[in-house]
Amino acid sequence: RLGAMLVADVLFRRSQAFRSCLVPSMEVIISNATGCKQENPLPPPKKYAKKLPGISVKILEAWAESFGQKYKPLALAWTFVKTKMKLHAPSREEVSAQRALERREAELQRRVRESTVEQSLKEVRAKEGEIRSNLQSMTALLRLLVDFPIEGDGG
Repeated sequence: RLGAMLVADVLFRRSQAFRSCLVPSMEVIISNATGCKQENPLPPPKKYAKKLPGISVKILEAWAESFGQKYKPLALAWTFVKTKMKLHAPSREEVSAQRALERREAELQRRVRESTVEQSLKEVRAKEGEIRSNLQSMTALLRLLVDFPIEGDGG
């Protein structure tokens, strides 16, 4: 739905014919874009489901500012969203805070991955002698089972 809303935004701003088709369906658009009705929840993935209402409200606000005087149902829809649903477009500070939070989470995940890789390397290095010994044993065993020279082996 997020992708559909973004495409609808571009078309809505550029095409009077598209606006004329979309404006009578404002109730459906609001319902699908904000998830305000229990019987029509926002679809997964959760990452985009969380972003969809904020982005949709921002788009509806822009539409209402640009075209609300010409299309009364659009102006009424925006008034409804603003007053009854008490939704608002995220402010720059909120967007900035959300991005900072996402960056911190990404950094934490990166550190956890690095730590895991470092720990795995330490474990492999600690068992390097044992691994080499097992490989040599397997090579000797294969030589006994099959009279076939093993690649990379001097014997």
